[in-house]
Amino acid sequence: MSDDFHFDIPRHSNDFPAFIEGKRVGINEQGRHFLTIGGRKWVLDPNEPPLETLFAPEQFQSFPPPPRQVTLMGKLTLLWGSGITGLLLFGSIFACFGMIFTCLFVGSGVVDTYPTWCENGTANVTTIEDCKFSVNDNKVFAYSFSGQDANGDAVSGISYAYNNKFKEGQTVSLRQTNFFGEKWKLEGANFSMGGSMGYWGLLIFIFPIVGTCIVFFGTILPGLKHRSLVTYGELALASFLRQESTGTRVNNRTVQKLVFQFETPEGEQYEASLKTLEPDKFLSDNSRKIVFYNPDNPKKSLVWDSVASMMKFDEFQQLFTGFTANIPVFLAFLAIFCFELVWFCHNVVTGKMFF
Repeated sequence: MSDDFHFDIPRHSNDFPAFIEGKRVGINEQGRHFLTIGGRKWVLDPNEPPLETLFAPEQFQSFPPPPRQVTLMGKLTLLWGSGITGLLLFGSIFACFGMIFTCLFVGSGVVDTYPTWCENGTANVTTIEDCKFSVNDNKVFAYSFSGQDANGDAVSGISYAYNNKFKEGQTVSLRQTNFFGEKWKLEGANFSMGGSMGYWGLLIFIFPIVGTCIVFFGTILPGLKHRSLVTYGELALASFLRQESTGTRVNNRTVQKLVFQFETPEGEQYEASLKTLEPDKFLSDNSRKIVFYNPDNPKKSLVWDSVASMMKFDEFQQLFTGFTANIPVFLAFLAIFCFELVWFCHNVVTGKMFF
């Protein structure tokens, strides 16, 4: 004799929500939903919607099946808008300001620090100019020179040294390197205004590297995961499980991790989480949350509420689109950082601090 019983209370009855409250929902061998009550399985009418959607957020039924079409703005929103704005802003500022010091003090000194310079010919100092620039209280002067290399070919250029190191008309040995093209300087002088920074100068690279890592791991990496889940992920409903402190502080506020639990059609339970500075915003309605998850690896999941405020359906109810303040912040960071990379390369090649 079967242990499956049908409901004798219509699903549209006012008593039905109270009747099923707190009861566990399952799926029997025929793929039909049931409740376990008093050790017996009560089967739902298979022609009605799944039981778990009774109290689902209204938007749950409106999502199209995967793969979902996402507009370009929607992709940018998911890619750059998934992180905390304050963290993105901090990482961007840290990277950009760190790169300024890298350009000024490392870029121009790379040529004097790392390549090998070989003696090759002599030259006469033709003019001396005060650069109106000091390094460790030592005034920097520019020494124009002209001469010949060991093969008799004409050579000219500018070298930099401190405190009137050479006199006009003085003959000085030349040194030459082929680092990013043929370069010449006077013996005992620098090719760049700032001179050699030594190998400790590489430590300055820590600042732009740390800032870039904050932007990448705090925004771009989770954004790539979220974009994939929204496009290809399956849907589930999750209940709040617990709240944890991450220990990370942004604007003197601690980032909180909210953990939710959802169940796959196979009956396996997994956790999905989001990080926020405003946990009450996600817990105030006490409703179950929509979760996108990777069916091949349900541990990879996205709580829809974490990006829902930035996203919406278009008029065709098929495409996701959205906008967030993170987009202009990230675009500004990208533009400034790319400019600084060009500036750094210019300084490496020319030995100058500025364009």
